[in-house]
Amino acid sequence: MEWPIAPDLVQRIAERVRATERDPADVLDEVLRAGFDALEEEAAIALGDAELERGEGIPHEDVMRELARVLEQLGPRDDVS
Repeated sequence: MEWPIAPDLVQRIAERVRATERDPADVLDEVLRAGFDALEEEAAIALGDAELERGEGIPHEDVMRELARVLEQLGPRDDVS
């Protein structure tokens, strides 16, 4: 299967391969994973924004109250300077 990739992107990948002295397949894998991660993060943010617009969020005061309760249950930490 052939994958059409824009020449400017091929150039950017080639530059990264040269700069990092890594295998082209590894660089392409890294770039694709990072791109998909960014797209998924954007989608999650958009979903959260839509939920907030519909009034489905948890009020800040409730979150802080729950956080304080959990921290109280955990108690003081000895390893904090």
